[in-house]
Amino acid sequence: MINRLIDVSGGHISDLLLLVREAVLEAQIDGADKIAEAHVNRSIRSRALEYTRLIESSYLDTLWDVDQFKTAQSNNDVYRAVIFKRLALEYICGNDNRLDLHPLVAASEVYRRYKEAKVNESNN
Repeated sequence: MINRLIDVSGGHISDLLLLVREAVLEAQIDGADKIAEAHVNRSIRSRALEYTRLIESSYLDTLWDVDQFKTAQSNNDVYRAVIFKRLALEYICGNDNRLDLHPLVAASEVYRRYKEAKVNESNN
């Protein structure tokens, strides 16, 4: 279960701690002695909803660029907002910097519909 939470957090420690905290609270509400898969699932759904609320339509093109090219123009206000809200995460891998969508953003219904429309648009 912890590996799933790590994957869903995108490796961002703040999100991981929030996910774990929420799972613990869910277990306490149920009166459980241990965290169960259902508690983890509710924690993930709750955090996913928070990320979905942060996705503004003006961000979708930048999110698409990040998803496709693992980069975006850093001198752009939308880019800065996307990074600040952690919709996209910056990683330092040795001497390389990498950019990717937060896993909860990539899995969101809003982004998946936008991505599907972009793919269909490019196929026509």
